[in-house]
Amino acid sequence: MGTTKMQASAARLGASLRALAQDAELEAMMAVLSRELVESLDAIRVWVGYADPLAETLACAGSTAATPDPQAELTTIRQLLPIALEQGGQMVVDWDHPVLAASAAVLEAVAAKRVAVFAVALEQRTVMVVAWLRSAGDEEVAQWSDEISLVLTRAHVLERRRVLERALNSAGNSIFLTDAQARIVWINPAFTRLTGYEAHEVLGRNPRLLKSGYQGERYYRKLWQTVSGGQVWSAEAVDRDRYGFIYAIQQTISPVLRDGKVTHYLSIHDDVTRRRHMRREKERKEHIEVNTRLLTSTAFHDALGERLNTARLAHQGVAVISFSLSNFSSAMMNLSDDMLVNVLGEMGQRLQLLLGKGDEAGYLGEGNFGAFFGGIGSRDQAQGLVDRIRSAFETRFAFLGEDLYLELVAGIALYPQDGEDGVSLWRKADDGILHGADASE
Repeated sequence: MGTTKMQASAARLGASLRALAQDAELEAMMAVLSRELVESLDAIRVWVGYADPLAETLACAGSTAATPDPQAELTTIRQLLPIALEQGGQMVVDWDHPVLAASAAVLEAVAAKRVAVFAVALEQRTVMVVAWLRSAGDEEVAQWSDEISLVLTRAHVLERRRVLERALNSAGNSIFLTDAQARIVWINPAFTRLTGYEAHEVLGRNPRLLKSGYQGERYYRKLWQTVSGGQVWSAEAVDRDRYGFIYAIQQTISPVLRDGKVTHYLSIHDDVTRRRHMRREKERKEHIEVNTRLLTSTAFHDALGERLNTARLAHQGVAVISFSLSNFSSAMMNLSDDMLVNVLGEMGQRLQLLLGKGDEAGYLGEGNFGAFFGGIGSRDQAQGLVDRIRSAFETRFAFLGEDLYLELVAGIALYPQDGEDGVSLWRKADDGILHGADASE
């Protein structure tokens, strides 16, 4: 076949593949390739398939007579694979070549004089194209080598993309993809089941449409700093669906990188509403966090709600303080488990010494604490409490035998000035941490 004719065949092959739908099955693309090779190489028969560990047919074209024993054809193909790979993934052999001695019956059945083999390694599998030829020359076959490799690689990429999309669409978790500007570009069916939103309602919009108000600015600032920096974010959160109902999720957001630059964000939301409810019920029963002997997170927020009810009736102010050891992980990383328990226990004792009647403190995990104090009506009074907490935590832990530097940052919210319910007051206090150690705006 001349170069011009080969180019025309290659162009026709490309046009045929492009005409297929993007979701065309791999077998359909391989059928196009095998038919084109039959015509272009004047082949008797062309076989395309995976060759390892057992020959797995993807497509065949050409002689319908094929072989009287299809299994013999597959055996021949398996024998040809290692030889083709040794020769760089391409070879052409005549019917009387020793390697084909065991395949004489196959060759005779299809009246083939030559066999051309193309082998392309694609990740963990090798795809082979085997053409039973009448008389095509080496040069004609060689001209098709790059084109076949290109087609097989493209087909493999499309197949892998299609399998991935099917997997994501079949997943039980809510999954969505945003661009680098956090605009939703794709959702799976589970997203609709969880949130109530159809694709046409959310595409192009920011996921903030799911915000429930339970997480404050500090949460979202930390989230964005993490993922925009190329790191994976994973945390529990509370969202609100299309109909106004709230639900709990375990949220994992993974940045998608290209050449070191974030191009998309993949978000996976696992509905943990039931699990969260069970955990909160367990915390209510246990009431006390085991290491610090302070209130658990759930018990603390329940107690805050009750304290606000009392303050409302007594026309009394309440200071809500959120404080965090910003270097908690690095400060504790060199401590043994037993020593860490001792440090947390000491922190709890020091904090309890600052509490008056009706005041409470809780340990919220990962170096985060909360406390509320009754009878506080000004920020100056609340700031004085923060200073006392800081002093207590900065006092040396004598049993360690070395200094432990703890960087404490805090935020303040006052009832009723900053809010009248526990959720809004806590969010205000927690967000206050962002505005500089003790500031509250």
